[in-house]
Amino acid sequence: MGGALLQQVRGEGADFSETTLEGADFSYAILDGASFKNAMLFEAVFTGASINGTDFSGCTGINMRSFLGTKGTPIGLLWR
Repeated sequence: MGGALLQQVRGEGADFSETTLEGADFSYAILDGASFKNAMLFEAVFTGASINGTDFSGCTGINMRSFLGTKGTPIGLLWR
């Protein structure tokens, strides 16, 4: 799913675990309760997305700038 355009998608509770989402654009998406456990997120963008309770445990390639303006409290989001 590299480079996927998923802006404004309603993905509450969606399971993106173990996926490769390099360059995916989730800008302004609603991803509350979704799981990105162990996903590869290099160059993925979450600008303005709602990520309350979204699980980012074990993800690789997370960039703090990709999360500008997000809403909510995610799980396991560690800035590297």
